[in-house]
Amino acid sequence: MQRTATYGCQERKTMGKFILLLLITFLFQGCSKEKRKLVRGTVIMQQGCAPGAWLIKLTDPDPKRFSFLCNKETSIISSAIYHCGNAVYILSMPASMAQVGKKVKFSLWTDKGPYCFSSNLAPHHLEVQDLSEE
Repeated sequence: MQRTATYGCQERKTMGKFILLLLITFLFQGCSKEKRKLVRGTVIMQQGCAPGAWLIKLTDPDPKRFSFLCNKETSIISSAIYHCGNAVYILSMPASMAQVGKKVKFSLWTDKGPYCFSSNLAPHHLEVQDLSEE
């Protein structure tokens, strides 16, 4: 004689599926990409020490998040509009991004420092690997 499943057995099966689904969800969340620091800015002009370098005014400059920026106390002494506290130069900017007024973003860079400028208040030159339009 075959017994039909009782309400209690069905409830346990449903609960087991639910727990399994939760477990899989938590596992996939643990595999998410690391949070990168996203840098946003506006292309200002072609300028800098290297040919193809462009000046970028940063949208939200924060020296605590980005090591290539100088702190606000240091940058306040600069008489320049664009300085180490609010701008960077991007080396070898792709032609598709090298347009005045274009909004850009990136998260992977190599800091080359002030490069050829003698002033510590000059914006740093960055080699950027993942430059894209915002």
